[in-house]
Amino acid sequence: MTAPAGPGRQLRRVLFISGSGASATLRYRVRLPEESLRSRGVATRAVHFTDPVAARLAEVADVVVLYRVPAGAELLALLAAVRRRAKPPLVTYDVDDLVFRPEHLASMPFLDAFTAADRARFAADVALRGQLLSQADLLTASTAEVLADMATGHKAGTALLPNGAGIVGVELAEAARRIPRPPDTLRIGYFAGSATHDANWATVEPIVLDLLSRHPEAQLVLVGQLTPSAAVGRLSSRQLQVLDTVGWRELPELLRSVDVNLAPLERAPFTDAKSAIKWLEAALVETVTVATSTGPFVDAIEHERTGLLAGTDQEWADALELLATDPGARAQMGAAARQSALARFGPTVQAQRLLSVLGAGLADLDEGAATALVPLPVTAPATWRRWPVLLERYPWPQALAARQIPLPAQVEARDAALRAVRVSRRAQAKGTRAAKRAVLRVVRGRPPR
Repeated sequence: MTAPAGPGRQLRRVLFISGSGASATLRYRVRLPEESLRSRGVATRAVHFTDPVAARLAEVADVVVLYRVPAGAELLALLAAVRRRAKPPLVTYDVDDLVFRPEHLASMPFLDAFTAADRARFAADVALRGQLLSQADLLTASTAEVLADMATGHKAGTALLPNGAGIVGVELAEAARRIPRPPDTLRIGYFAGSATHDANWATVEPIVLDLLSRHPEAQLVLVGQLTPSAAVGRLSSRQLQVLDTVGWRELPELLRSVDVNLAPLERAPFTDAKSAIKWLEAALVETVTVATSTGPFVDAIEHERTGLLAGTDQEWADALELLATDPGARAQMGAAARQSALARFGPTVQAQRLLSVLGAGLADLDEGAATALVPLPVTAPATWRRWPVLLERYPWPQALAARQIPLPAQVEARDAALRAVRVSRRAQAKGTRAAKRAVLRVVRGRPPR
């Protein structure tokens, strides 16, 4: 069964062209929407923007989603080609951060840790993403703040598609939620995830250290790539646990192991627009969150019922003291947060939201309501590669795994052979004989084993 869209058109095939190859950005904005669509009978496929296979997949897609993609010569040619179809696809541009307008670079403190060359590449990609906004029929984003910024200067329609929970993620969270918490403990967790959160942590570190001094039974758990101050290093091993970043499938159990989840942000335009993922992931395992009161967190959290919001140092101190001294409040807010997360951002709700947005956009396109495109004023660089970036795999539920857009058989075979060569060459670099044999088989025109 496929989802209805406009008159005479069914939403059958959706192609995602991604600017992210791995990590949470790919999962939340590409894999989970794919999972939602597949659960409703829609075939999907996702490729990196460096992959020339995108051109053949776009030929049969009803919707082409450009996620966080920089403008490229081949991609612009792809868009021009599909728009010459009798029934062109709906082209959407989706993004989850303010990474499409150069003026926001100044509010990204993590860039200070980049080399000059990496900063230049990042800034170039930001400018190229911004150029592609003018090529979309519909602009979508994870937060109202990002969406409002995207809409500035563009006439395309807009739609909010918040980050939500997927089928696999909810199953993992349910398993973790059954793990009992030890009584008479207080574990306060901060999950950095990537090396871009030092400034955020610094906003609450003195407050957390003060709490630990007054509650010696409490323990601070720092997870991921974070550089705290020397004062944190002076905590005893009983009061401090430092853990490496874990994979997303292990994250629910780790979130369940803490009693309080911290989501501080250093206020700036970039951070003020970030989604409330930290609350959502903790909520699914009934862990209460204290978060900086930015717009997205205010939208997600009902203060004192599904979490706590803090805008000043005193509010942070009061929130932590309340949770440190009232285990009942922690439990009640954690349970309410889970109910709210599933009701507002659960798999069923997310699937219906996505179908409604894409279906309405496709209907508008068929009825001639699409916005006229603005030609790009600059020459975009070439981006397709013989060896494109391979997207991180996703553990599809069995019933959904095969629901993908098929390629022509000869293209599928050639693509599989090229990818086999690439993977084999990775192994070959490690000196394995099997890898060398696999490379030779493909080079000689034989199928990889």
